[in-house]
Amino acid sequence: MKIHFVAFLGLGFAASPCPAADPAPKAPLETLTFYVAGVECPACVFAVNDSVRRLSGIDEVIDGQNNANYINVTFDPAKVSAHQIAQAVTDAFPLHGAPYVPTLRLVVPGYSEGENAAKIAGVFAKWKDWVEFEVAKPTKGEIVVKFKPLESDPAKAAAAGWSHAAMREALAKALPAGAKMELAKEG
Repeated sequence: MKIHFVAFLGLGFAASPCPAADPAPKAPLETLTFYVAGVECPACVFAVNDSVRRLSGIDEVIDGQNNANYINVTFDPAKVSAHQIAQAVTDAFPLHGAPYVPTLRLVVPGYSEGENAAKIAGVFAKWKDWVEFEVAKPTKGEIVVKFKPLESDPAKAAAAGWSHAAMREALAKALPAGAKMELAKEG
């Protein structure tokens, strides 16, 4: 009789559902490709990736291969900004003497049409203390975003500095309806 009772209790525990804790809703993650100048060897890749991974809000860092000059970073934009990621790249230990230089690349088809170039320059002028932009190929609308040093407060757990999301929003308002803007991606 005892054996049946124990078996019955075992089945009772297995059959009763455990209340599952509702996981907090996850913020949508974003992935950006940062192009990194100064990467010369696999150890450079490790130094850059390690520096970025140490930031709060980083989900994943993937490099091209060995000494690829880019990294794809998946992150929570509510916790860390593109500017903070770029600063982490710059702060990575420079194995060959010169600091690593991160940039983003974007493409705005129709950049040189009408007043688009002036509107884009106006958008970036708002962030002159954080980033500068360089038009690499005006006819193709290829633009390079270069980051200036970011002074951030390590005690703050929120995103700080320049935001790619704010850039998207500002460009969407400044450009003609239907105009597209895409951040370049690798991998």
